Amino acid sequence: MLLFVLALITQPAADAAAPPPAEPTFIVQPEWEKQPQGEDIMRLYPTDAVKTGASGQAVVQCDVLADGNLDHCQVVAEQPQGLGFGEASVQMAGLFKMKPVTADGASVDGAQVLIPLNWNLGHQ
Repeated sequence: MLLFVLALITQPAADAAAPPPAEPTFIVQPEWEKQPQGEDIMRLYPTDAVKTGASGQAVVQCDVLADGNLDHCQVVAEQPQGLGFGEASVQMAGLFKMKPVTADGASVDGAQVLIPLNWNLGHQ
């Protein structure tokens, strides 16, 4: 019984000694190998926004993989809300691909990137 109690007491101390997770590195000036084209924008433009002629913006945050592809993208800002610009921007983010190394030669693997997207039908 005493050994079991000792194990429980020492377990939290081992967890407390673990280092905190490293802060993610953000790539602030991404070099794109591939970007969406005009037909992609028209295909992904939110249907409700097209019906009302609305424009909008969204910012998406993504993890960057070693090959430059983006993963685990999520909306961090959207304006106006409720018209689908955030979800459309997440879909659009899947069409971006970064160069696998930055201008200074560092790998992009494990970094994060923010992608601001402006949506405009062009008839304002």
